[in-house]
Amino acid sequence: KHAIDMGASGIVAGSNLPDGQLDEGFLDKLMRCCEQVDFTYHRAFDVSSNPTDALNLLIKYKVPRLLTSGTFQTAWEGRHVLKQLLKLAESKIIIMPGSGIKSENIAQLHATLGAKEYHTSAKKIIKIKPMLIDSTDSIWELNANEIINIKKILHQ
Repeated sequence: KHAIDMGASGIVAGSNLPDGQLDEGFLDKLMRCCEQVDFTYHRAFDVSSNPTDALNLLIKYKVPRLLTSGTFQTAWEGRHVLKQLLKLAESKIIIMPGSGIKSENIAQLHATLGAKEYHTSAKKIIKIKPMLIDSTDSIWELNANEIINIKKILHQ
C-alpha cells in the first residue's frame, strides 16, 4: 500500500505457505490493495505444490499477470509446463514466461509458446575493483543491446 501511495504504477509480489501453496489470505489483501494499479504475481508461483490449482486461484482473484518459469529454473526448461499454463489461462490471465530468456533463445521459446509477453533481465556482468575485502568483483548492468535484439527477433 505504501508503494502505491508513493505513486507506484504497478506491483510485483507473491507469497507461499510452508507447504508450497499460494498464500490465499495474502493474495486477497494484495488484490484489494492493488485495485488501481497493474499487478503481476511473481515467481513464488514456481514453488507452488500444484501449478494448476495455483493458476486457478490467481484466476479466481482476477490477477492480471503471472511471471513464471513454468516451475523450473528457466523458462526454456519449463516450456512444457508454460505451454500448459498458457492453454489453461486462455484470456483470463496473462502468462509472462521469464528466467533465462535471452536473444539466443527467445525465437525458439516464442515459436514453442507464442506468449504475448516475456520477461528478461537483459543483464551483462561488469567486472569492478572490489571496494571491501568481502565484496564482489562484478556487478550486473542492463544490456540495452540485448533488449533491442530481443525486440527485433520478436517483431520479425
